[in-house]
Formats: sequence, C-alpha cells, structure tokens
Amino acid sequence: MRKLIVALVVLVGLFIAADFGARALAESWVSRELATSLDLSKKPGVSLGGFPFIPHLVTGDVPSISADAKDFSSNGLAFADVSLTLHRVTFSPAQLARGKKTTISFHDGTGTASLTGDDVTKALRARGGPSGITVKLDGDHAVIGSDQIGLGIAVTISLESNTLVLQPRGSSIGSFHISLPTIVPGLSYRAVQIKDSLAILSLGLTHGSIAT
Repeated sequence: MRKLIVALVVLVGLFIAADFGARALAESWVSRELATSLDLSKKPGVSLGGFPFIPHLVTGDVPSISADAKDFSSNGLAFADVSLTLHRVTFSPAQLARGKKTTISFHDGTGTASLTGDDVTKALRARGGPSGITVKLDGDHAVIGSDQIGLGIAVTISLESNTLVLQPRGSSIGSFHISLPTIVPGLSYRAVQIKDSLAILSLGLTHGSIAT
C-alpha cells in the first residue's frame, strides 16, 4: 500500500509539472501571437485560466485569457498600460499541433486602458492640434493650454463612440478629438474618468476573434 501511495504521489507530481509546463508554453505562444497579430509594440504578459490546464489545451476551450502590457503603443497611440480579460476562449488544437495558423475566438471580455497627460498631448499634436499644445492631468482634473489658445484652460474629457473628446470649459474654443484604436477585434470604449493623473478608459469586448 505504501508503494502504491508513493507511486500515486509521483504521478500526480509529474502531471502537475507537465500541466505547469504546458501552460507556460501556451502563455508564451499566446503572448507572441497577440503582439504580432495585433501589431503591438511589445509582447503583453499573458495568463491562461483553467486547472488542470492540459484538458483545456486538448479540447481548445480555455475559460479565460488575461493580458496586460505597460508603456506600449497600438496604431500610433501610446498607452501607459492596458489590461484585458477575455472569457470563453476557443481555438483549434489540431491546427496548433500541426504548427499552422489558427484563430483565437472569445465570447466577451472586459478591461481598462490608461493614458498619461503626455500620451494625450502627443496624440493631439500628431493629429494636427495647435502648435505647442499640452495636456496636463492632475489628480482628477484635466487642463489644456498652448500659446495659441491660452494657458491653463480646464477641459472635460468624454467619449463619443471610440473617440476621446476634450472640450474646453467656458471657452469659445472648439473641442479636440482623438480616435482610439481597436486594440482587439470586438473592443469598444465604454467610459472614461480622470483618476490619479491618468485618463482611465473602461473597455468592453463582445464576440471577437484574433487570427494568428
């Protein structure tokens, strides 16, 4: 009986080690493919849900994928950080095993993306904003200024679909618009708030897919 127990413990240990190794390899693969497929400036950190993991890998059905990246850009717009969680993720294990391209599909997801004042400033300048324009995010307030429009004008930051809108308060100056990238197919921007000197965007995702 003792030998049987020892053998079972060894087998369980080997399975857990194999499961951990398979998860690590899969996370590395997903990170690389996301960076390439979504044209990200750097590979995101990735965590795959589900335990034990090997059965999920075999069936091509993973409960969740979480990805996060700091100081990266997408479609020319820099972000301080982005964090995404995709739910009910599926892929073709047969294509993956043969080393072929596959499609990662998901049912829904949530996330956040953050911009610093410098990020917003660079985006406005790149999109034809007034010369020398600057945006400062201080606590939960936003201030915009330049030699052309004046200094220290408070602005309200809001969303119109997938566009960030900066509207100067109490001024005849028109609003400024920044188109936001669809980092992942099926992504939409739901809300924005200024907090801790960051513009924090709430993200939602529905029925998307990523071709690797």
